[in-house]
Amino acid sequence: MRADDDDHGAPWRSPVAHRIWPWWSGRASAGYTAGYSEREHIVIRTIREGDLWQLQTGATYLRHTETGRRITLIAMIHIGRPDYYARLGQVVDEHEGLVLFEGLGELATEDAAALSDEERRVYDSLAALNAAYRRVAAALHLVAQPDAMPRPGPDWVRADLPVRELLQRWVKARLPLIPVMDAAGQALDSAMMRRTTRLLLLQEPFILSAFQLLRGWAPGLGRLTTLLIDERNAAALKVFDGVDAGQDVIMTYGAGHIPGLLAGFTARGYRETARDWFTAHSERIPGSAWLDRLSPLFRMEFGRR
Repeated sequence: MRADDDDHGAPWRSPVAHRIWPWWSGRASAGYTAGYSEREHIVIRTIREGDLWQLQTGATYLRHTETGRRITLIAMIHIGRPDYYARLGQVVDEHEGLVLFEGLGELATEDAAALSDEERRVYDSLAALNAAYRRVAAALHLVAQPDAMPRPGPDWVRADLPVRELLQRWVKARLPLIPVMDAAGQALDSAMMRRTTRLLLLQEPFILSAFQLLRGWAPGLGRLTTLLIDERNAAALKVFDGVDAGQDVIMTYGAGHIPGLLAGFTARGYRETARDWFTAHSERIPGSAWLDRLSPLFRMEFGRR
């Protein structure tokens, strides 16, 4: 499954924008040339067609320059439309080869009981974060990724840090806990708050870009990002290096991880050949078609730093 009707080709952008600040655009289909360029490193974007705004994530196809081995690298987000996960699930199910996936896993009861107090606080905060995603998704009539994607099968390999190792590194580095929206479901009881939150989802490319920019200015955030992004990417690539090199691979990972993983695959001799786009969330914003009169400043994209 290489092309889909969510693919809008390679957009115009500033030569600096993809490294630092996200950009917005006007219409998504009429003004851009179809196809893929080696200069395109965007893995998540928000596009607009008239008054319809769509948050999309990319599936990047790579091929080794010597062996011809193929990798499909799918960028994911935590909550989205059911049909978004259904389509990505279909891509995974149709893949012939290994499936490498993101996931820390859960501790067995006896292992959880052996955690230190500090490790237990981190473990509980991560569990609460996953529960918050589910509450937000339900309130917005969306679904959470773990509940919508296919369950791991015999050809699936977890490509991540073991959860106990992550907890130990977290405590050793004295990293702050991730804030959790304890009242996530209740806060979205009103129609206005639900609408506001659904619109906020469209800002995810901007949020990811800002997060990458701020990590260099906030030491605590930088250390947390190093663990949650960089060190988990290193673990994923280590797992990749250890699997059967004769099999093609599909890897599913959070959008924030994809630039680092792409860099790792590039260093291993892989080159990008194509990209498909999948719509995770969409909203109609009446009257926004007037943005067609403005310049291409109005586009959000997140890619490599």
